[in-house]
Amino acid sequence: MSILKLLISEILIALLIGALPLLIVVNSNPSSDVVKTLSALNPGDPVVIYFFYLFLLNLFIWAINKNILKTKEQVSNFFSAAHRFSHQVGFTIHSIYRAIAGAIPTAIGLLAYKHGFDNSAFIVSVASSFLVLGSLFMCCALTWLNEKTGPKQKWL
Repeated sequence: MSILKLLISEILIALLIGALPLLIVVNSNPSSDVVKTLSALNPGDPVVIYFFYLFLLNLFIWAINKNILKTKEQVSNFFSAAHRFSHQVGFTIHSIYRAIAGAIPTAIGLLAYKHGFDNSAFIVSVASSFLVLGSLFMCCALTWLNEKTGPKQKWL
């Protein structure tokens, strides 16, 4: 997949995962504060660290499955099953990056619409843009890594 297609795909997914939930919450409760709503979507550091460990475990199992010589069919089947399972849970952290990449620009837009855009809002927007760009970079990197480390289908 080309980089441009990957980036467009990740932006669209980020809007579905990050922007739409924020818009739904704000529209269902118009008196709510956008910043408080956005901070309520934060899963917290322990959860993010847990998702990161799941990601590392997946990479570890993938490396073992790919690089260890499996002389017995039972060992091969075990590592293949472990890899399929760990791949399903190992990329959960990807959703956090997608939510950040979609929710932050939406929150900035909502705040600018509601309160106007002044000099301090510009500074916050620029700083937030770095967070969004970093999250989009991580989204693209994780998608690429997901494709490279994914379990291969065996025919027959």
